[in-house]
Amino acid sequence: MRGRFPILFRLRLLAAIAAMSLMSACARHPPLSPVSASALAARLANDRCQKTYGKRPFRQDDFEAMLEQGRWHWGTPDGGKVDGFDVRISFDRDGGGKQVMVRIPEE
Repeated sequence: MRGRFPILFRLRLLAAIAAMSLMSACARHPPLSPVSASALAARLANDRCQKTYGKRPFRQDDFEAMLEQGRWHWGTPDGGKVDGFDVRISFDRDGGGKQVMVRIPEE
């Protein structure tokens, strides 16, 4: 019996470690703060604008990130523009499910 105890202990310990690893892998990321959401939105907008138009005109303080129904929204919903661009960015409260729109509006 004495020799089996360390084996059972090791098996239980390994099972506990595996369970904790699985739980942490499945845990959702914490929600972004308004400042972090604005920084992410500006980076996404600039990355898209750079790829499409060769410019990076957006700053995180151009718009206030607004959390509505579990999604962050940042951009020009009322027709305001930054350097001639319309921008609408949205993503889940933790930064997933990104939607990015940057365009030069037709006049």
